[in-house]
Amino acid sequence: GGSTAEVREALYGLMDQFGDRAKQAYRKKLSVLKEQNAGDFETQKSALLAELNEKLFKNELNKERCRRQAKHTSWRDSAPKEDAEEYVRANWIDYTGD
Repeated sequence: GGSTAEVREALYGLMDQFGDRAKQAYRKKLSVLKEQNAGDFETQKSALLAELNEKLFKNELNKERCRRQAKHTSWRDSAPKEDAEEYVRANWIDYTGD
């Protein structure tokens, strides 16, 4: 149960958990790479970081689309999504692993 706003906040919290899990997985993979003493460590680290940022960006984009849907008042038409990606990209800062 709960109000629509409470359910929406729970959804945003769940999306944040997904982001945290992706960061944990990145740190775990990075730790394994360090243990393996990979010769191309920096290349692999860079690829892992790019993959993580892609996941985090997609997660943030989904949150923005949900926010826009929540503000949309029409039951007939879906919320406009075309500007959501531009908005998120304009405010996006890549995660650096720190």
